[in-house]
Amino acid sequence: MAFRANKFVAVSNDLYRWLKVTVRVPENKLVFIPNGVDTDRFRPGRNLELRRGWGVADDEFVVGAIGRLDPIKNHEGLLAAVRSLNARGYKVRLVMAGDGPERVKIENLLRSPFAPPPLLLGARADVDELYRAFDLFVLNSFGEGMSNTLLEAMASGLPTVCTAVGGNTELVTDGQRGSLVRPGDDMALAEAIQKYIGSSEMRTTHGHNARHFIVEHFSLERMIHRYVSLYESAA
Repeated sequence: MAFRANKFVAVSNDLYRWLKVTVRVPENKLVFIPNGVDTDRFRPGRNLELRRGWGVADDEFVVGAIGRLDPIKNHEGLLAAVRSLNARGYKVRLVMAGDGPERVKIENLLRSPFAPPPLLLGARADVDELYRAFDLFVLNSFGEGMSNTLLEAMASGLPTVCTAVGGNTELVTDGQRGSLVRPGDDMALAEAIQKYIGSSEMRTTHGHNARHFIVEHFSLERMIHRYVSLYESAA
């Protein structure tokens, strides 16, 4: 049915290039409209009550991951990175929200010793509050388009560690708005997390920069305006 479409919307520059070069969609049919995020709903803050409800101690560092439990998200590698940090004495508490085909596998992996033990929350509707209970957001995917959870985390003022794939590199500038690591490199992921544990100043600076960047370039209003313009041009 592709030949019947007047326009193809790519949500990242990486996807735009793929549609143009690999799929060979004519460039006059391609439009780049990145995803947007509600920057009023997803805003900075601290939900200490939620942390206490999870049993998180005051000296624990909370790493959050939100998204479907799918092999492409590589939760297994994230668990390995957190386990290595625990083994070195870092009190890192991993909190994962989401559901999917990898749930049983992840539950089995959680039977391995962790200190403190990770939390698997399942699907949640209150994700805006979850971000405010995290110290750091991690997206360890093997592949991404334009990740809504990464947009949400950055809008929430969180520093982020993510893999250098897809649209992630369009959102995160390494050392300014977060940290980029190679996909599948568990040790590099652990090292990036460790740097944030050791520097509250870096967490604050990168989180502030991330929020400012998203408000300026990836607001929900900006995305809606671009789609309205597209629909009007195609009418």
